[in-house]
Amino acid sequence: MNISFRLIFVCLFILAFLYCNLFEKKQEPVIVDVETETPSVIPESKEEQLEEVASIVKPEPSYKLIWNDEKVKFHIEPRFGIVESFQDKLAYVKFQEKKEVREGYIDTEGKLVIPTNYDYPNYSFQYGLARVVKNNKTGFIGKDGKIAIPLQFQEAGNFTDVITWFKSNGKYGFIDMNGKVIIEPIYDLVESFQEGLACVSQHGKFGYINEKGLLVISLHFQEANSFREGLAVVKQNGKFFFINRYGKRAIQNSFDFANSFSEGLARVRVGAKYGYINKKGGWIVKPELEQMYHDAFYFKEGRAVFMKGEKYGYLDRSGKVIIEAKFDFADSFSEDLAVVAVNNKVGYINRFGDYVVKPQFENGENFSEGFAAVKKGGLYGFIRKDDIAKEVVVK
Repeated sequence: MNISFRLIFVCLFILAFLYCNLFEKKQEPVIVDVETETPSVIPESKEEQLEEVASIVKPEPSYKLIWNDEKVKFHIEPRFGIVESFQDKLAYVKFQEKKEVREGYIDTEGKLVIPTNYDYPNYSFQYGLARVVKNNKTGFIGKDGKIAIPLQFQEAGNFTDVITWFKSNGKYGFIDMNGKVIIEPIYDLVESFQEGLACVSQHGKFGYINEKGLLVISLHFQEANSFREGLAVVKQNGKFFFINRYGKRAIQNSFDFANSFSEGLARVRVGAKYGYINKKGGWIVKPELEQMYHDAFYFKEGRAVFMKGEKYGYLDRSGKVIIEAKFDFADSFSEDLAVVAVNNKVGYINRFGDYVVKPQFENGENFSEGFAAVKKGGLYGFIRKDDIAKEVVVK
């Protein structure tokens, strides 16, 4: 009897264990109406708020970039009228050679490796494909320069994922990298897939679909944005707030305007002033900043642009002014450098505000894959990060 009882007990224990593991699956998004959701927000200290942000983003690097040479060396000499940044080690350019206008993609040595001839400036390669337009029809080419997806759409998005949107007969749907329609064009507006969900709209109402085309968050918002870091900004009854992937309200407070989360922080507006919150709704920077419109005001690489009067500076993730507002223009950091302008000249600074390239160009783009397009004498060329900057340890 004792042996039988023990065997029965062991069997029941194993069955209970298997049941818990088999049925404890990750919950799928479901159609919900968030207006009834009013979760509480537990007040937290400044230290707890900053710890949460620090757990999301990378720590500050132990080095900084400094000026490497007083004379800037062009890696690719200025000779282009139109340029795009390097992606997949290729950059679109348009230029005049003798009496002929040429366009296409150059490699990192400036050699034209993919000549093209389309109606509009081409777009950067992503996932091995580049969007092109001819006779008001959009398609995609591969890195061999050949058409990979026929030019058949009214419009189409870049492949920021293995799926992108297209427009046909005034409606939007989605295709895969082979050009196969995977979600029929039935929507009035769409955004690209982010984190497995895409924002879509019909009859002026917004919601979200998954990659199978299933509506997982119902179409009832006035406005909606793509998911970033697990949350999305939506608008209802004239106010902006954040929802999670299940359509539930994630932060109790509503705002007069809100941007998506970036590096654990989101820029929001209360009245005419902006501040930054964390994912629990706690204020990292109270709404005291002046009005800002440029997308540089997202946090990138631990810095966010702010504006004081007519000048631009940078905040760190604690809300501290790390670089004073002294520039006529400032852009987001990219690859440890940021574009700034003073007296109509463009240069580059490191994350401490020191010039790595002194303002001297007519225009300049962010660094991408180690290169930045800069304009001098009315034409664009490329400078290389390894040629103009070097790393030193921060003491």
